[in-house]
Amino acid sequence: MTSAAPVLETQNTQIAAETKPQAKKAFYLPELDGLRTVGFFYMFMAHSSVIPQQPNQHFFLVDAYNVFVKWGVIGLDMFFVLSGYLITTLLLKERLKNGNISLPLYFKRRMLRIWPLFYLVIFVGAFVIPFACTRHLNMELYKKFLCDIFVPMFFFLGNYALIFKAWTLQALTAGLSFPLANLFRPLWSVCSEEQFYVTWPFIVRKMKSWQGLTLTIVGLTAMSIGFRYYFQQYSLTHTRGIWTPSDFYHYNTLCGLDTLMSGALIATIQLQCPELWKKICKKGAPIALTAFAILASMIAFLPEPTNSVFIVPMYLGIALLCGMVLIGTMSWAPLQQFLSLFAGIGKTTYGMYLVHHPIIALTENYMRGKLHMAYNEQFYAIRFGISLTLTVIMGQILYRTIEKRLEELRRKYARI
Repeated sequence: MTSAAPVLETQNTQIAAETKPQAKKAFYLPELDGLRTVGFFYMFMAHSSVIPQQPNQHFFLVDAYNVFVKWGVIGLDMFFVLSGYLITTLLLKERLKNGNISLPLYFKRRMLRIWPLFYLVIFVGAFVIPFACTRHLNMELYKKFLCDIFVPMFFFLGNYALIFKAWTLQALTAGLSFPLANLFRPLWSVCSEEQFYVTWPFIVRKMKSWQGLTLTIVGLTAMSIGFRYYFQQYSLTHTRGIWTPSDFYHYNTLCGLDTLMSGALIATIQLQCPELWKKICKKGAPIALTAFAILASMIAFLPEPTNSVFIVPMYLGIALLCGMVLIGTMSWAPLQQFLSLFAGIGKTTYGMYLVHHPIIALTENYMRGKLHMAYNEQFYAIRFGISLTLTVIMGQILYRTIEKRLEELRRKYARI
């Protein structure tokens, strides 16, 4: 999502010191953008859904694809781990260099990174699409949608609105020719990450020692496990007004802190315990390969995640495994070089994430309604290719017209 992390580039322009401040060499790791690309692609596959097959006709590649996409949560968790790592790294580096953390400058950088595209999407979704995509808009339902969904989204509380008020969005979408629910539903993760961005710097600034910060990370992880267990049990009997029972813990920020803390712990070790980090980096290759092997085994042999108590340790395990992948990415040269090839796409994944879900739905609607194509393996393959291409194009447009223009402004508020 990444919505998660600032993308900064190195600036080499020489500026006279007596007239202008010297340009800063920005903190940027291209391999992490490459990892973000992989995470997005996995998540895109999951949102493209499984490919149905006839009972007596099974193709190996289709079967493998279907097994793979059922674990799309891994791609999203990778985004959260990256967010935890990058934000904690930026905060700790700022304190190490300057002796303190400037919260006003931090929030200005976050606002410029997250707000423009996010508010563009929700304002178009709330005030353009409902009127442009129906002749007879139900105004009573529309007003309820504004109260139940848009207002919480505006304040980055949309993940909780989607837990308890999903039926409002679904009902409004039913009367439109545009899949509005597909536009708003993925925004829960942006809201969840923004809640982390708002609260985490206060905690990091308060914790002066690495021991205190580490204990805080461990404590929040334990709290996350407890909340996930509680809401998993709660979801078994409270399902009114939501899409699926798993929404109670899937959209709940309190239940997803373990992924964010996994990345935060890695950043803490890297910057506060350099000797330990050197020892870990020496084993970067086996750490990454072990994580890949376990994740592949989970995907291949474990059943599809369901609403059971098994979810609690499974999500924690995925958070730790994604953390291991991150360690390997930063310490194993071949993996760094490979992922760096996809850094260019990684810079655009925030915009791609915001628009990919409705693009998939619109592509399917066009293929079914206008081209009258039947559901089969070819249909899903064509839909996948077209929707992915359109998503990449839209991501590039949003990046070049909005995000890239704001990068220069964000650099003015950088302190590292």
